[in-house]
Amino acid sequence: MDILIKNTNIIDGLGKPGFIGDIGIKDKKIVLVGKSNVNLEADMVIDGTGLVTCPGFIDSHTHADLSIHEDSGAENFIMQGVTSVVGGHCGISVSPAGDEDFFNSYMSMLNIKIKREWNTFAEWLAFLEAKKTAVNYIPLVGHNLLRGAVLGKNCRRISETKEIEAIKNILNESLDAGAFGMSAGLDGGTAGHYANEIEIMELLNIIRKNNVLFSPHTKHHQNQWPSDNKKSAYGLYVGPKGEVMCGRYHGLMEVLEYARRAEGVRMMISHLTPIYMVPQPHPSYLDEAIARASLEEIIEKPRKEGMDISFNVVAADYSIASELPMIKSFFNQALARPEWLNALDKAGFTKGLHSKPF
Repeated sequence: MDILIKNTNIIDGLGKPGFIGDIGIKDKKIVLVGKSNVNLEADMVIDGTGLVTCPGFIDSHTHADLSIHEDSGAENFIMQGVTSVVGGHCGISVSPAGDEDFFNSYMSMLNIKIKREWNTFAEWLAFLEAKKTAVNYIPLVGHNLLRGAVLGKNCRRISETKEIEAIKNILNESLDAGAFGMSAGLDGGTAGHYANEIEIMELLNIIRKNNVLFSPHTKHHQNQWPSDNKKSAYGLYVGPKGEVMCGRYHGLMEVLEYARRAEGVRMMISHLTPIYMVPQPHPSYLDEAIARASLEEIIEKPRKEGMDISFNVVAADYSIASELPMIKSFFNQALARPEWLNALDKAGFTKGLHSKPF
């Protein structure tokens, strides 16, 4: 053997209980899992007593593609045992990037500094392949970028028929290049928010025919406060005030209806959250009841209908997949903010916190 891990607690990922055994590696391949009846020699012997050895974890919801081109070692994943990441979620990917103005403005909105060295999804994957990333990359193509490649900065409107055809062509090109599916960001303030059901259904038909994944970030996912119905921004509820506490529910029901109509499409709902809201204060057992009821309504019932529905959950108790410190997130250009706040930079805002009144 090249490497021998001895007396380790093996979790093989097949669903059975862990067991004590050895793992042998030869020519970069695992050739032994279990107890060997012979005395093996190896160039490197690792004593796994008291340790667990298992397959690498798959992180099913990341935005790793926004930074992995700069940090191909991906130690933040590798050191946690994550060896495969699904990137490009929430309608956000770094390709296609055919419209330079849209791409640059979109990356700026996300506070991402990135030099565009590609146009198509195939060119992006070739660029990343040359970086020799430490993790396996499972890419989704983002619907926001698909729309931006065709409509450019004029993406905050419904697509015309010829534009939908162009979006479909780029989706097909991306899937042929190696995308594992399409993500969508349907929340306010995004290009995908303005797509009508005709556009969505046309794209889902392609997703279904290719047997790949549709992963939507649904509408009204964050703060659901009423607006004047004139603004559209991430986390800002746009609709009748009487429905403000039902926005998340309707957003999830919308994508279920899309999947139901695109019969047979595989859908993984991004960062599923409770669909019912109970104002504070309330006892903690209501939280569990709401979670159970949400799973029953959004996951179990559709599965009983025969729909291929799955979901992921982001393990953060303060936000949805937040990547930045709160002070930086607060100045995200995608958020709806009053004009006096837009005029302040971070230093001015921080200084103002010390003043009374501010």
